[in-house]
Amino acid sequence: MAGFEALGAQDRGPLLRRAKRLGRALVGTFALLLCGAAVAQADSGSIGAIGLNDIRSDGILLPNAGWNGSADLTLAANGGVSLYRARVQLNCVDPGNTGTFDFTSPSPACFGLSYDQLVAGLADRGMTMLPVLIDLNKSGVPVPPTANGSPSTSEFAAFAAAAARRYGPTGSFWPTCGCTPEPIQAWEIWNEENNGWWWGGNASASAYGSVLAAARSALRSVDPAARIVVGGLTFDPNGESSFITPADFVKELATTDANAFDAVAVHPYTDAQGASAQQLASAAMAYVNQVASAVEQSTGPSPSGGPRQQIWITEMGWSTTDASASTIAQGLQDFLTQAAAARTRDNIGPIVYFMLRDNATVSSRDDGLGLRYTTRNGADAGPTPAWSVFTNAAQQQGQIPLPAALVSSRSYVASATTSGTTKGASGSKSRRPTKASRRAHKAAVRCANGRRHHRILRGCRHVTRPSRKLKHHKG
Repeated sequence: MAGFEALGAQDRGPLLRRAKRLGRALVGTFALLLCGAAVAQADSGSIGAIGLNDIRSDGILLPNAGWNGSADLTLAANGGVSLYRARVQLNCVDPGNTGTFDFTSPSPACFGLSYDQLVAGLADRGMTMLPVLIDLNKSGVPVPPTANGSPSTSEFAAFAAAAARRYGPTGSFWPTCGCTPEPIQAWEIWNEENNGWWWGGNASASAYGSVLAAARSALRSVDPAARIVVGGLTFDPNGESSFITPADFVKELATTDANAFDAVAVHPYTDAQGASAQQLASAAMAYVNQVASAVEQSTGPSPSGGPRQQIWITEMGWSTTDASASTIAQGLQDFLTQAAAARTRDNIGPIVYFMLRDNATVSSRDDGLGLRYTTRNGADAGPTPAWSVFTNAAQQQGQIPLPAALVSSRSYVASATTSGTTKGASGSKSRRPTKASRRAHKAAVRCANGRRHHRILRGCRHVTRPSRKLKHHKG
């Protein structure tokens, strides 16, 4: 390890990428040894344990950008990152809703974005994309299919299938890209749909479930082992009257089809104002525990304990507008330590940080969530203290197995939750909520009530809109 650390970033990058590919092969071999060929064929595959978002993720290689997107990707790859989350927008590849999807040509509707260029740039660096399949209307406000002139559910499903045909394991892109294939095996459907702001003003688990089921069917028709990830659930009402807590959203979603998804993504942002590093980590972990408990109650436990479906953390982070950079770095270290200890109990999958770098001008909380500083002209201004924590974790944890691609059998739907221990339909016991999760729930209610009465309460995350994370064009 000492010899490895002595290498420069340019020397470490190729070694990390070769190690990643070897690790992926070993994960598949290990699955074969444990489960036998028949099961491993459905469940084999791996994904980066530690991943990255960027505020400009879906346009990071645009030629007219003021930043060096290629250099940013190289920085991430040399740091050990092999998973990169980016939105893939229907309105970019088929703005006229014609049913013809162009992932190759620069999109006039999205500032010249080409998804082929982004995916190739990632693959060249040994990185896989975690796509967020979504549709944004012209004003940048997302609306669900069939509402307000947006695409129908069937059109959205056709878009999902087209993306899988392009970038999935048998995708048409890979023979022509001139790169080592990094096929997409997991697909996140929408973003923060439990907040009405991201779902046409009216959050609805059943409406989202219809879109999820259609997208799942379309993706599985192309890749039978495609992993379906429930779009990242937010814990912050952000002043919206239409908001469903992640736990309630999961429980309602599971009543439609307990196996309609293979993982649930969460966004456990917590307020950094006045909090210690340990408090930052514990508050975020309490949110993860809440959803893990809700999934286990709703769809049953995994054979090793914990929820049957994985819990993916596809956005998290704290802003330097609210806490010192050193406190955030220690908070991230504490969170990663807690998550590692809870990986089996909560069935935790990838952890994807938001975001790679600060905005050039830090004028709000969301602008200061980066792992690296940025100059006013968009150039890299060096790492924050959290950068080394993040890259060390990425290098050490490498790849983890993907969750099983569950079949639709509706084999488990839990009974209504009552006080104390509950039993599901299969008779298995669901765990009692932990003290930490009960405290976090009370805190969430307190924060929500404070926002409704226009109070900013200590320890409560308070931002004006989640829109800065995805509404502003990231490139």
